[in-house]
Amino acid sequence: MAQPVSPELAALAALRDCSLCWQPEYLTPSAAVPILPLLFWLSEVLQPQVTVSLGGQEGVAHLALCQAAARLALDTRCLVQLEGPDPVRFHDARQAYSSDRSGPVLVGGDGFSAVSAAVLTVHLGRCPTQAIGWMPWLQHLPPRGAAVFYGAGTAEMERLEPVCPAGGTLLRLGLPDAPVLLALGSDMPKRVTELLGSTELQESFNGFLMGLGARLQQRVCRHLILSPDPTAPLLPVPQNLEEARAQITRLIEMQAEDLDCLAQHLQDQEKLATQRQLQQRAALAVEQAEVARQRNIVARLEAGVADLYVDTEGLRQDVHDSSTTLDALRNSSSWRLTAPLRQLMRMLRG
Repeated sequence: MAQPVSPELAALAALRDCSLCWQPEYLTPSAAVPILPLLFWLSEVLQPQVTVSLGGQEGVAHLALCQAAARLALDTRCLVQLEGPDPVRFHDARQAYSSDRSGPVLVGGDGFSAVSAAVLTVHLGRCPTQAIGWMPWLQHLPPRGAAVFYGAGTAEMERLEPVCPAGGTLLRLGLPDAPVLLALGSDMPKRVTELLGSTELQESFNGFLMGLGARLQQRVCRHLILSPDPTAPLLPVPQNLEEARAQITRLIEMQAEDLDCLAQHLQDQEKLATQRQLQQRAALAVEQAEVARQRNIVARLEAGVADLYVDTEGLRQDVHDSSTTLDALRNSSSWRLTAPLRQLMRMLRG
């Protein structure tokens, strides 16, 4: 008779069964760390036959795809081309996977027409125009495929070149100053189209992914302090109830540490907000003084305009009176009687 599963083990198993929450087996500081939950999820949803990872120097994205293929028992070819020589730890970590599953990418020739990657990851450095040629791979992205662009040069590349496959969809994930571009093929599974079918769902999914990525980055840094071996798992699979409880206790401690960091971050943000508020109040006081000065100037100008209006009305009245006097003079009997005399005087004057 099967033994009942404890709630602790059941909860831990549920977390481990969610691809978004898988723990990477290879951890080292890398720009790819925040996107690892997304790569795990894409591997589960798309079940790719071929994955290609271009750029970077650590191979974190490539090994995450290898891990997903192994965990899902997929016969996937996971290809990689790094920007520099393979790090020793990356080479050692790759030995844990089948040589048929992880290998180098042969760039150029007819390889692009023979191989199309269902999951493509491209790391774009600060000079994205010098990145490893990824456009042929994007052009051969299958209808049920996805390409993920990440790194410091993603925002610039987004302005320079289109990264959306023909008939596909381009989603902008990540943060405003650190975007992640997700290019989807034209025939994605229903799970993808339903999840990313509206702006509200996209924003919720992006927020969830960024939260997972941020926590993973924090745990990577903490793990590297505790253990210099990046291939050691953060939490090994528990073998019994005691180990599960110990892991849950450790997770609670890590959560408490995260909360302490968050509290300190909030305090720092509160101090910054107070400083900004004081600066804004000082700037507002200066602006109010300037507004008062401008209002005084306007008031003086309005008073001057009123005085000019009064003077103008007086001059108009003087002109009207002069015109009336002149008309009366020209219509008088004396003016008519002296008309011949005035004409004679004009003739004599030539």
